[in-house]
Amino acid sequence: EAEVMILNWKCLLGLVILLFIPKKIKGRRIPIVEFQVSGTASTASWLLYNNTVPNMTAFSVCLRTKLIQDRDINVVMSYAVENSDNELYIGLKFSSQVLAFGCCNFTVDLEIPFKIILHQWLSFCLTIDLSKLVYTLLSTDQDESKSFESSSINKDLQVQGGGLLYIGQEQDAYGGSFNPKQSLRGHVADYVMINGLIKETDMLKFIGCDNLLLSEDIVF
Repeated sequence: EAEVMILNWKCLLGLVILLFIPKKIKGRRIPIVEFQVSGTASTASWLLYNNTVPNMTAFSVCLRTKLIQDRDINVVMSYAVENSDNELYIGLKFSSQVLAFGCCNFTVDLEIPFKIILHQWLSFCLTIDLSKLVYTLLSTDQDESKSFESSSINKDLQVQGGGLLYIGQEQDAYGGSFNPKQSLRGHVADYVMINGLIKETDMLKFIGCDNLLLSEDIVF
């Protein structure tokens, strides 16, 4: 039930999509994916990254999304490893106007105030530095960098690689246990994740639709 509106994405059975950002994309059309096309909350609409996620101590995520209907949490990323179903997640909560972020087996859990409007495209970039416990969030209406806390006693905090990364559903167990109330009804475009921290100037260009953050450090 995930509809690929511009096919730069490889679709298997209409559901499992191979996320791919080409090295050179100049002049090409940009893929847009619509989730839960029927409008009914379900667990049957999602994207699965069909490659290996590396270990990460600092990373950047940029994307554009347009929420059509609200869910308890509108899931734009759920990454799990076998021993941690919340190794990395990002979700938008319209009712409370926050961006929810968590990682590293529940040792980091943040809710960042964030302006969300239904039926309107929203572009944002989020960078996380686990070595310094600092995040930066940029959008059209927001630009902030703040420190955060972790409950981990391990000073070498990192996101474990080799897991499963879903967009549109939240994994309550490795590879499954989806909940339709924790899903996504809307569109996603220009989804980029980079293993490392991108510069604020590059984030601003992405927000302004000036570039797609192409980098040799792209995870997807």
